Order: sequence, then C-alpha cells, then structure tokens
Amino acid sequence: MIKEIEDLTVKAKRLNDTYDSRQIGDYAMGFEITKDEAENRLKKARNFVTEVDQQLKEVIK
Repeated sequence: MIKEIEDLTVKAKRLNDTYDSRQIGDYAMGFEITKDEAENRLKKARNFVTEVDQQLKEVIK
C-alpha cells in the first residue's frame, strides 16, 4: 500500500508540474514548450487520471 501511495504522489507531482507549465505558458513571456513535451505531459496526465479513477472505483465498491 505504501508503494502505491508513493507512486501516486509522484504522478500527482507530475500533474501539478504540467499545470504550472500551462500557467506559465499562458501568462509568461518567452516560455516555450515543444510539441513532444506537450504530448508527453498530456499522456502522463491522462494516465494519472485513469489510475486515480480506477483506484477510486476500487474504494467505492
């Protein structure tokens, strides 16, 4: 159980970092992100949301 929590914490940090990057991209001058970086971050965010959804479904059973 501890391992799952640690993994989820790492994934949550990635999602938060992605959000921060978006905020910077929207409001900061000169911030650029490559298409590959954006696609990679979006994939990680989707994976995170999918995993959280699955874990919540397990808890709700």
